[in-house]
Amino acid sequence: MIFNKTRFIKFASVFLCMALLSMTFLLCAPVLADEEQGDTEPKGHIGASSSVILPDRDLSLTVYIDASSALALSATFEYPSDVMEYVGFECKAEGFTLDVSQREGINGVKYLDVLAMSRDLVTKIDGVTPFVLFKFHTNKDAKDGSAVYLNMISANASDGQKDFAIENLSYKSTLTLTDTTKPAIEGVKINGKTLEGFSTDVMEYSVKVEYSVTVLTFDIACVGATTASVRGHENLSVGENTVFMDVVTETGNKFTYTIKVERLSDPNHVISSDATLMDVSLSAGFVTPGIVADVLDYVIYVPFGTTEFELVPIPTNEFAKSEAVIVQIEGNQSQSFDVSVTAEDGKSCTYKFSVVVLPQYDGKIPMIGGESVDISKIDFESSEGIILKLPAKLEAFLKARGIDGQVLLLAAAVMALIVFVLILVILILIKRKKKNKKTVLYVEDTDGADLVEKSGFGIGETDVEKDVF
Repeated sequence: MIFNKTRFIKFASVFLCMALLSMTFLLCAPVLADEEQGDTEPKGHIGASSSVILPDRDLSLTVYIDASSALALSATFEYPSDVMEYVGFECKAEGFTLDVSQREGINGVKYLDVLAMSRDLVTKIDGVTPFVLFKFHTNKDAKDGSAVYLNMISANASDGQKDFAIENLSYKSTLTLTDTTKPAIEGVKINGKTLEGFSTDVMEYSVKVEYSVTVLTFDIACVGATTASVRGHENLSVGENTVFMDVVTETGNKFTYTIKVERLSDPNHVISSDATLMDVSLSAGFVTPGIVADVLDYVIYVPFGTTEFELVPIPTNEFAKSEAVIVQIEGNQSQSFDVSVTAEDGKSCTYKFSVVVLPQYDGKIPMIGGESVDISKIDFESSEGIILKLPAKLEAFLKARGIDGQVLLLAAAVMALIVFVLILVILILIKRKKKNKKTVLYVEDTDGADLVEKSGFGIGETDVEKDVF
């Protein structure tokens, strides 16, 4: 056999080309098959907002479809109306308008007809994408184990050139009466430090913080739809504080974790022995006298008919402790009670409060040292001012004689004014007469001669009487 190098090279070249063509065909065959089939077998699914279905809860079901290149789509869904109540929908396909109508079915089934269309007739559905979200509410009287489902029983799409069917989708679950869902939390950090030993099954924890810490910052690593919030973590006081961490699972089940936080004392603080009161706060009434630290007895006056009031003590020292007191009053009876204040070092002081219920108001103002004035007899609304009414008997006597009581009072007032003016005039005249009275001084001659000198105090010489002797 003669070996021909040229023929061998040609043969090898042809063989390699055939092998490459075969491999190319094998690799491209699935792609060609997919292109040939087009969108007749797209994929999709229906996702639920919760993995646990409970009665009387909201439930959202999102339909994901694969209708690549679709410009329009129509579909029909069915659901059990005796377990689920249709609430509404949201269009999730961007660039599409969506219309949903509901119609009655048979055997407790209702239908939802959906029609979607591209707004600009250019935007198309691209790959597996959320198409529509249906909102339902589960029946509060639904039984345990009731079927919860949403089936897409028919769907067709169009790309503007041809129509094609979309694979039917379905969601199935069952309703349960017991929520066994636990919080999905991976860990908790407080002020940047991991809360040691945290577990969703452990409900209480204890931590200590320095005196300089007054606010706690929580970092809660929730998973999925689980949410968490914190309360009581601000304005921490020295000593024990209670902080609550409220967690809600994806099904709405609520859990509350308690964290006892001890804020350490100020290392430079001097313990106080002050167990006195600075003031009290009352929900009704007033206290007398005003609160003074070294006065231990007080009276609280409350309005008639008061059945209950609260007294909140306010210690002088911020670290002293005292509890609020709720006082019950039965039958408007007076009583007394004690309020204790405990200082930071344990020393205590007790204050006594006597409760006095004021008498029922009957329109009379009490007067000290005299009779009460009946204000019901005073006309405060008269256009002529405040008019004091006469006693009933006197007013009847005057009316019987045709005398108006108010006119009589006015006449009496005028007469009193006239008498006052007359008295004033008389006093003025008397004073002027005294002013004009003469004062004369006489000097007698001891030898029996005539009057040798005469003078007056404050008067002239002509005013001196002559020949007095």
